[in-house]
Amino acid sequence: MACSEQDGNSYQVVCHIDKSIRVDTVVMYQYEDDYNSLRICGKVPVSRGATVEFSGSVNKPKIAFVTLDEYDWSERVYFVLENNRIVIRIGNGHLSIKGGERNDDYFKVFAERRGILNQEKSLRNRYMKMASSKALTASEDSLMLVEHKQLSDSLQRFYRQVMSRNDMVSEMMWSQFGNEITMTAEMKPIIDAFMEHHKLVK
Repeated sequence: MACSEQDGNSYQVVCHIDKSIRVDTVVMYQYEDDYNSLRICGKVPVSRGATVEFSGSVNKPKIAFVTLDEYDWSERVYFVLENNRIVIRIGNGHLSIKGGERNDDYFKVFAERRGILNQEKSLRNRYMKMASSKALTASEDSLMLVEHKQLSDSLQRFYRQVMSRNDMVSEMMWSQFGNEITMTAEMKPIIDAFMEHHKLVK
């Protein structure tokens, strides 16, 4: 099963799934132009350690994603679907997407966000470990609060830069992580312009 539109070229999406990942059915979805509807491009029942391929054609780049469970969309892997070979590798705590400049651009942005969140996670774990062992002093507590605020501010600066792009990458980030954006006075006009440009509903 594939998504096919009138075009002389075609795409091939290859999903390599690590054997450590529990998989039910790999499903690939493509957003239609109005972003209010989805088209199923393929559905393959699999087990652990699977490699799944989808093929078809699109007349222009589209936002797409794959899920590892037909009925659970909590974990979606987004990518830009275009007539190219696209390789997605899904591992335990590891993800990579390669294939075309748009996916390279998107994954660079995706990885930057993940880097900030990993720093936040590391700080939180360090704080909890010190607090539980009663090794956390008032001075260290204060320093960690400052570090946490700096990381939170860094994440919001990152989102301001991404959402200001008003392109497919910003659409993909909004679809996945819009709930992480703090609607400050500085952010609001950026989001309003984004919504107007893409005719989306807030």
